[in-house]
Formats: sequence, C-alpha cells, structure tokens
Amino acid sequence: MIDRETMRSLQMLSKLKLEPQEEEELASQLEQILEYFELLAGYKTVDTDLKMALDPDDLRPDVPESSFTRETLQSFAVELQDGHLVVPRILEKHDE
Repeated sequence: MIDRETMRSLQMLSKLKLEPQEEEELASQLEQILEYFELLAGYKTVDTDLKMALDPDDLRPDVPESSFTRETLQSFAVELQDGHLVVPRILEKHDE
C-alpha cells in the first residue's frame, strides 16, 4: 500500500498539489498500476525476439500533416515573454 509519506514525496517531485480526496484516489490508481507491473513481471520475455513480432505493414504510414501556426499556439499561452511561452520553473535553483 502507498502511504501518505510516499504520496507527499510524489507530490513534491511532480509539483502537484492534491486535495485529500484526490490524493486517496491517485494512491489507489498507483497501487493498481504497481499490481499490474507485478503481474507483467511474471511473464517470460527474455528469449522473445521483438523484431519478429512486428510486421512493418501493420504500421501507419508516416505522412506529414499541417500543424498549429505560431500565432495559434501563442493564443493559448497564459504568459508570453519576447514571443516565447513562459512556463513555471520545475527545478529549484540552489546557490553554491
């Protein structure tokens, strides 16, 4: 089971701020994910040749498509500085 201390550490590392109900829900979901990984760990995959399992004809064609214009992307921005998107700092700056 994922305890509160682990959840607090995960929130700090991911820069999330969760309400107590959200924290419980996420802890439950993470436990399900970990249980699934434990299930997958039981399968033998050492001698599997993944190249033989993939048929190139099954892949979608790689066709270039149009994308958003710079102006459209900038219209979604909360903050712009000199034409660039401003995003929150995710790494802390430490003085040496």
